[in-house]
Amino acid sequence: MASTAALFDSSFVAAFHSFQLKTGYSIKEHSNYLPLVHLSPQSFYRTKNRIPMAGAKLQNQRGKNSTQTLFIMHAKVFQITKQRVDKENTLDENTLTQGDGSFYDYCSEISDETRKEMIDYLVNELLPKGMFTLVGIDEMVYNGGADEWKAKWVKAIHDKAGEVTTENVLDWIGPTYQLEKELKNPLHTDHHFYLSEDSCQSYAEPSAELMEMVCSLPAGTHLYIGGVIDFHF
Repeated sequence: MASTAALFDSSFVAAFHSFQLKTGYSIKEHSNYLPLVHLSPQSFYRTKNRIPMAGAKLQNQRGKNSTQTLFIMHAKVFQITKQRVDKENTLDENTLTQGDGSFYDYCSEISDETRKEMIDYLVNELLPKGMFTLVGIDEMVYNGGADEWKAKWVKAIHDKAGEVTTENVLDWIGPTYQLEKELKNPLHTDHHFYLSEDSCQSYAEPSAELMEMVCSLPAGTHLYIGGVIDFHF
């Protein structure tokens, strides 16, 4: 069996190291153990994307085994545009820059059934409640509500900023980092959004860019869902 370290990328190692420092657990190789693993509820669509990964059993410093959740990071990219895009300009698994030096380790296509489920999830769970209605298999209408949503976001930003002090401003994954996450990702999701209509853009973006576009639209605007792909990061 390959070494445990080889199964995880650097982001996992850093996250697990922090977990280890707080809990006293260490990784032990165990070829018969296949944990179901996930980063956060937003990383996956309900339970269907929880992925078994051969790897590790956790053992605390007293030598007692304990089943713990490890990390594997998958999410989706949604192409959302003001105009319906043709096939040539539809986001697919080859559109984004992947591999070394990229946020995306790799991208992959999804099934038609998963696409349908993910679009339903996008409109009815991921996006701000009540702001969108699905009116077709790949079309949604913006119902308004930007001012109310922005007021909630501003409050969240102020709350996060209020937690930053001279004592913790440089803490690793501390209040400053949490504030940065709030500014970039107000929907608190690992999913990304691709807003290009010509497929020339080689990267997708976190939710702040999507909400900036949405907040500029009049109520009643129709938006179209082009490609939906899976990515590992």
